[in-house]
Amino acid sequence: HSSSKGSHKHSSKESKKELAQRRSSMYQNQPASNEPTAYGAAFRSEGVAASEARHQAKAAENIARIMSQYGGK
Repeated sequence: HSSSKGSHKHSSKESKKELAQRRSSMYQNQPASNEPTAYGAAFRSEGVAASEARHQAKAAENIARIMSQYGGK
């Protein structure tokens, strides 16, 4: 987080703001009445949530396996 290091031109805060603006404008450009687009967006976000949950479950599994291996039991 050291600002004295001038290796990159803009801060991560700035780029994050730009990304948010680009994302919001992208959604604003889509017609709200376009059902297939709306459904596709909902389905996509659902898929992301499902894959995240799967990753978390797998991580928990790995942690449990490691704990049992090195727990000394």
